Amino acid sequence: MPIGPTPNEPDPATNPDCPTPPTRPTELRQLIDRRRYFVLHAPRQTGKTSALLALQDLLNAEGRYRCVYVNVEAGQAMRENVTAAP
Repeated sequence: MPIGPTPNEPDPATNPDCPTPPTRPTELRQLIDRRRYFVLHAPRQTGKTSALLALQDLLNAEGRYRCVYVNVEAGQAMRENVTAAP
């Protein structure tokens, strides 16, 4: 099965206005330095959290940024009833 964009994913090969997603830490670093945002989108259990935690450690070790990790997954249970949240 060929690897490539899914039907809902923009394809830089067919759409020249679509930016190529960053795939290297240096490209992510450029986005961060330029105060741009990025979305890390992938299926479950593919290493998204591990990649972000590694990036957090790298940026914190350099001392220029102070990164924190916040997991809001527990809030999903309250998303339909926010007034009941503690």
